[in-house]
Amino acid sequence: MTRSLPLAVALTVASVVGQPVAASPLSNAGATVAADSVGVATAAEGVVVAQAAPAGTRQMTYIGFKNSPTQSRVFARLNDGAEFAVKKEGDNLIVLELKNATIPLRNNRNHLDTTFFDSPVKMITPSEVEDATPTIRITIEMKSAVPYEAKLEGREIAIYFKK
Repeated sequence: MTRSLPLAVALTVASVVGQPVAASPLSNAGATVAADSVGVATAAEGVVVAQAAPAGTRQMTYIGFKNSPTQSRVFARLNDGAEFAVKKEGDNLIVLELKNATIPLRNNRNHLDTTFFDSPVKMITPSEVEDATPTIRITIEMKSAVPYEAKLEGREIAIYFKK
């Protein structure tokens, strides 16, 4: 069940489903925790609180880039493990596909422009592929071709690019 909540500025976390949320200067008294939610996010009227993924479908909760002196790391964090494939398309394009996964937050669909870093990675663009099985396609545009390695690290899928 999704629920719209009135205006406020804070994220209030509650741990018991159906229990009222304690009032504070930044939260809404009287809001309740929805089943299968991580907490109660109070927001503008008409905003829907995100719910847990349906059984079987994974959600990408974060996409990131980390640069170090010896390598660059591109990673996607999911709410659970996922099947993935990495393939090279052309000289300067690497594609990471996450099967049976969606991107619930609009902000996680934004591209990451890494042009100004001392890194072989130029641009990271996540998108959802419309298909019978939901799939996330993360396109990594490279400045130059370099060796890379993909790893599953807990709930994160990371690709390391050597400098």
